[in-house]
Amino acid sequence: MTIASIIGVGYSAWAIGQFYNQKKILTYIKSLSAYILGMVSFWIFPVLIGTILDLFNKH
Repeated sequence: MTIASIIGVGYSAWAIGQFYNQKKILTYIKSLSAYILGMVSFWIFPVLIGTILDLFNKH
């Protein structure tokens, strides 16, 4: 499962990098960082919203 996750992240970064300048390695590094930032924010925001709603429901 870990290997599949790494391959999935790598493939996603490669696919995003294909939309931009394909000849530069910096493009793929930027696409990887954008993908990771997007996934982190995708998981942080629901946790924050859920925590805030739980605090309001307890009072």
